[in-house]
Amino acid sequence: SSRLEAYAARRDAEARARALGAVRAPDWSPSDRPSVAKGSFAPFAFSELFAGVGGFAYALRDVGGVPVFAAELCPHARATYAINHGCGGGIFPNENDANDEHAAAYAGPLVVGDVTDVCESVIPNHDVLTGGFPCQSFSRRGDRRGFDDPRGLLYLEICRVRRACRPSAFLLENVDGLVTMRGGETIRAVTEALASCGYGVTYAVLDAAD
Repeated sequence: SSRLEAYAARRDAEARARALGAVRAPDWSPSDRPSVAKGSFAPFAFSELFAGVGGFAYALRDVGGVPVFAAELCPHARATYAINHGCGGGIFPNENDANDEHAAAYAGPLVVGDVTDVCESVIPNHDVLTGGFPCQSFSRRGDRRGFDDPRGLLYLEICRVRRACRPSAFLLENVDGLVTMRGGETIRAVTEALASCGYGVTYAVLDAAD
């Protein structure tokens, strides 16, 4: 449709603007936070799959990230994400938006539900992709059915989006049980699938208390 064509054209224009550095810190960004030094804001766009309430977004916004897309199945978490990080058309703003009365309607990430229902073509261009894919299949507190549980295969949605959108980098999180499950066979399968998309892949087990 003409609306989708216009959306795609603007999305591509925003990507070109990012590449040329012709962007400004959007009004709803955290650029005025004490943790971001004045004059050091280097905008980049990020998208989140299995976004929850936006934990990754808090960290990335503090270093200049601008959320443009988020997918979260749980309606309560999705609503909380919108409260925390906004909800809009997923358009990365540029200098021409300053006097555009319609630009405000696009400010904020495009927030959707089930990522398996999302066509890649509607996901805005982004520089970084994050995801906290479901851990129930790997957690020691669950049945640990792994890939026999449909939720255990949802990391493939991350692969699908990466192949289509080609972000510069990606950052994922899960439980440490993913690493130890089945003698390491599960984590090897996941990392091989991620690497098959044309990216380097490393992983580490971190302790949040450290």
